[in-house]
Order: sequence, then structure tokens, then C-alpha cells
Amino acid sequence: MGTLRDLINSSFRLNTVLGQNAVADANMLSNALYALDTMQDSWSNEKLMIYSIKPYIFYTTQNQQQYTMGPANDNPGSINFFQLPFTNPGTGYTNGTYNNVPLQYVTSGNGTGAYCNIVVNQGQVIDCQVVQSGGYCGINYAVTDQLTVANTYIGGTGSGFIVQPGDVTLQTDWVIPRPMKIEKAYTIWQTNDLVQQVDIPISLLTMEQYAAISVKQTTSTFAFSLYDDNAYPVRNLTLFPIPQQQVGIRFWLRQPLIVAEYNQLDVPIDFPPGYERAYRFNLAIELAVEYGKPLTEEVKAIAVESKQALARLNQAPRYKMGDGSLSRRRGPGRWNWISGGYGWNFLA
Repeated sequence: MGTLRDLINSSFRLNTVLGQNAVADANMLSNALYALDTMQDSWSNEKLMIYSIKPYIFYTTQNQQQYTMGPANDNPGSINFFQLPFTNPGTGYTNGTYNNVPLQYVTSGNGTGAYCNIVVNQGQVIDCQVVQSGGYCGINYAVTDQLTVANTYIGGTGSGFIVQPGDVTLQTDWVIPRPMKIEKAYTIWQTNDLVQQVDIPISLLTMEQYAAISVKQTTSTFAFSLYDDNAYPVRNLTLFPIPQQQVGIRFWLRQPLIVAEYNQLDVPIDFPPGYERAYRFNLAIELAVEYGKPLTEEVKAIAVESKQALARLNQAPRYKMGDGSLSRRRGPGRWNWISGGYGWNFLA
């Protein structure tokens, strides 16, 4: 069983960017991961190329309507901006502009690492802006926190300034590698008088359908519809009606076969039959274009043939609906035009 690193090295050798037994350096690995990710995204648009659609179960929180689904947030509680007006602008501070001032708690709290730029006029703080480092401003803060600064950083005089975060980055509700698409969703319903769980279908709404709901704050025991905004890197999901109790939701998610990330380079990949060959040769083509290397006709042919083989492997049967009144059967029937019968009964 090979790893992602093995796959990348093999593709580089197929297109002669690397010689026999040579291995990719850090820059080449980074370029290959990006190429692999974009190639896989392109394949995801051809639904036939995806190996599996897997079920995952997540649980709602009582009276919570919106949820995020995707990778975990490395910096939950990062401050995005401060509330206006300030809780207290303070008095007696030294006029001026002060940059990279560390924030501290008025009393106590869990947040750390936040800095701000401050402007003082007539002894009061009139402006306070977050300072981001790596796209974040601190970690583990909450919108209820009361923060201040030591006057030693802003002229040495004054006191009383208090500010609260207006918005903080939250941890992802349902942590999972971001799915390419939500195929199906079901509320899992089970009460004491039910021997088995019942899966109740949840309708996946378009933006227009969700926008057309007049009273979006309607509550119910569980949700029977869902709007997905398809955001990146996490999806924002809105349930309707708002579930008033904790229930499980079974999602059927379309996931990438390979997570093209640096920390996954040495994780073994369990390729289904035929997939490794398609990935190796098609990634070789993607990288050859980037590195300006000519490709042999054999490599091109195998790339095309192996991808077509996956498409045939994953092809789903198609059905045509007929007018039930024209059938010898009573009521509408689902005619399988491939088999010449109804449904999966090939002898019909």
C-alpha cells in the first residue's frame, strides 16, 4: 500500500521531471499537492469519478439553526473586530497613536495573544482596531469578554478603557474534511415506542427556495429541510424549521479519495482497484504541463484509458418515467430502459 509521497514521486518519474529512483524536494511536493487538489476538484464535477459517497452522523443542538461543516478551526476565538461604542473609552490617557498594543483582561478569561492599534484623543480612546498575525487576532476569546490595555503601552497615564470583541471566529460545529457535496440528509428519529430508528428525509433547498420561506424562525421537533451555501473552507448549513431538541442527522457526503495536504504525505492510501493507475498517469500529465516536459504517447494513452475505465466502473443506471395509464400495470411505473423491465426486476 503506497503513500501520497509515493504517488507524487511516481508521477514525476512518468513525465521525466525526475530520473529513476530520484525523489521530489519540498517545493516539488508543494506544487504536486496543489496540482493534485485541483485535478481532483475537476474530477469531482464529473460525479462518475468519485469512488464513494459515505454516511456520517452529526447531532443538532437544541434551538440552534445554523451549523458549520468542514475542517477544524485552528484558531477558534480569534477576534475579528471590536464592539462600538466602547464599553468605556477611559480618561486621562496620553493623546497619540499606538500600534501593536497587547490586550489584557479587566478581570480574567481564557483568551491569549490579541493585539490592537489604538488612537487616543482628548484623553479618551477613540479608535481600537484588531492587529492580525497570520490572519488571526488571538485565540479563545468570547464576545462577552471585557478587555483593556495597560497604560504603560499608551503614554503612561490614564485608566478605565474597556472594550469587548464584536465578533470572534467560532470552532467548526461538525468537523470533517470539507465534503465536495451533500448528496442526501435524513433526520434520525427514534422514540421509546419505536423499536428501530426511522430516517426522515431532509429536503436540500436551493438559495431561492430558502429565501422564499416567509417565517424562517419557525421551530419544530426536528428539521425537514436544509440550505447549504457551499462556502469554502467550511460549509454553512441552515436548518428549517429550527429543531427544538437534539437529534441526529445522517448525511451522505461526497468526499475526495485523497486529502492533498502536506501532513498526509506519508499516510498509506488504500486505493480501490484501478484508481492508483488513473491518479499516477493523470497527475503526471498535470505536472508535465507545469514543468514544461513533453509526454510520451504511451503515458497520454494510459491516462485517458484509465480515467475512462473509472467512469465506466462508476456509471449508475438511468431510468425513464412512463405514463402509467399506458402500462398494463395499474398506476404509474418506473421503467428501466436498460433492462426492458420495471425497476430492478430484469425478468419483468
